[in-house]
Amino acid sequence: MPLDAVLLGAQAALARGEALTALQRLQAATEPASSLGDPGRPACEALLADVEGRYGSVQVTVYVPKVPKLERAEAPFAPDEQAAIEEARKRIGKERRFLGLLPVGAYTLGDEAFAVAAGAPIATVRVGTPPISGSSHQE
Repeated sequence: MPLDAVLLGAQAALARGEALTALQRLQAATEPASSLGDPGRPACEALLADVEGRYGSVQVTVYVPKVPKLERAEAPFAPDEQAAIEEARKRIGKERRFLGLLPVGAYTLGDEAFAVAAGAPIATVRVGTPPISGSSHQE
């Protein structure tokens, strides 16, 4: 696939708040040596570096009955970053979990405060306690 098409797909994923999808597309497209001569490669590499510098990995799991809202101390200005936060909120609310990328910054989810940093290990956030196997009790 021409890298111009990959770039458009990655940009569309970012606009939808799917930063992890964008990152994966860009990484896959720029890894093979076969794409070295592709005129779209510099733009893909630039967007990849941008995403890697502005986002960090997060894993969220919610075990409490009422799902708290994901909040960020300072709202981002970039539309793709706003969309990423909204997408995470939607998934956490619906699925009680989220594995993906969020813009770098300080966040809270209920009483849990956490920081997302570019290039750092995945930020793991658990709200509540996992139920004991065979029990339906949730705190």
